[in-house]
Amino acid sequence: MVNICAGVSPERLVRKGKPKHVLILGAGIAGLVSAYELMRAGHNVTVLEARLRPGGRILTFREPFADGLYVEAGAARIPENHHWTLKYLDHFGLQVAPFYPDKLDFVHYLQGKRLRVKSGTEVKLGQYPLDLTPAEREMRLEEIVKKVCRPLFTELGDPTSLEWPPEPLRKYDQLTVREFIDSQGISPQIARMFGFGYLDFAKNNVSVLEILRLMALGVSEKQMLKIVGGADQLTNAFANHLKDKIHYGAEVVEIESDRSQVRVAYVQGGVTQTMAAEYLICTLPFSVLRHLKITPSLSEKKNRAIQEISYLSLSRIFLQVRKRYWLDQGLNGFGLADYPTELWHSSFDLPQQRAILVSYMKGEPSQSLATMSEAERIEYAIAQLEPMLPGLEEYIEGGLSVCWDEDNWAKGGHVLLSAGQVTGLLPHTANPEGRIHFAGEHTSPWHGWKVP
Repeated sequence: MVNICAGVSPERLVRKGKPKHVLILGAGIAGLVSAYELMRAGHNVTVLEARLRPGGRILTFREPFADGLYVEAGAARIPENHHWTLKYLDHFGLQVAPFYPDKLDFVHYLQGKRLRVKSGTEVKLGQYPLDLTPAEREMRLEEIVKKVCRPLFTELGDPTSLEWPPEPLRKYDQLTVREFIDSQGISPQIARMFGFGYLDFAKNNVSVLEILRLMALGVSEKQMLKIVGGADQLTNAFANHLKDKIHYGAEVVEIESDRSQVRVAYVQGGVTQTMAAEYLICTLPFSVLRHLKITPSLSEKKNRAIQEISYLSLSRIFLQVRKRYWLDQGLNGFGLADYPTELWHSSFDLPQQRAILVSYMKGEPSQSLATMSEAERIEYAIAQLEPMLPGLEEYIEGGLSVCWDEDNWAKGGHVLLSAGQVTGLLPHTANPEGRIHFAGEHTSPWHGWKVP
């Protein structure tokens, strides 16, 4: 869910002048990288983290699963063009592997029909149970997406630029994805597939410009990778170097600054404490920061960004099964459906007979999980995945769920900007305010490890 300035190769910081004391809020990946690089440059850093662990929205679960299995509750997929991320993995001697298998068949479930899709094959829309024109039946969904969006790519410019977007594109920020699709004369059933396995754009206010930018950033992406042994190895590597510079269980409640320093009030062990520094880097998600007291008040534009930036609801339900029975059917355990879920079998390259299947939900279906008990969530996930992998109920041993909306230190998955927010709010997310600086996926043009 969080990227490290994707597409940029990091250079070691060189300190100019005397060391500074820098206070960093949040030990997610942005806070850990900031602290690590400032420390290597000789600055005095202190990290305040409300959780009792590092990593933020990078979270690997090994318990309560059997046979050494583990799952990613947060960041899982790393595009191969996230060069900075990959350079840190190399720096710490961590290995990566393909996230998706290149063998056996994927499953697509659409309008009650289950389709098998061979890895690496091109699926024409005519194979799906859709009411299409003859021309559309011969096309692939990717071709339609490119047909609709590719003409705009010539006007995109550099989507990582602070000056982005170019003037001719700014109008697209006022359109939702659904409004844009409808304006292109695409068959309604194909329009539904634009969110195939991801989001129902008809029920979301996502900006067209947000999606165009994310598509442009992903053009050079050919493969998705994962960290062998668990994504938390990366954040643990940073934390191991920082050690006692991180204060865990420190819930920040107030930020106060003046011309000479920044002071923070935080609660640790039930006791309110204060800490002062020359500078502060705030990496807290805006969904959390909007609930803190900040004195003096930040600029109007910064406050608007903090209060209004949209976060996407994300949830995952993990199901432990005693046998990988789908392999006997020639399936690899990955799939998409026309209801907003993805099916993952991310342990496909491990030797164990047991496995963990993941139902990955976004948007309104994810939000609805907050009203369910844990048992109801497991039952719901089984009902979702059974049509995709028939026979699932026979092999289920138990499960676990994570809904990021319920996490007090995240309050959502990652940023997904609504109409008007790309031009109206995003440019103000990273701007410093006096001695307070800002970092995190919400300040980046590329939100999350992997774009929905």
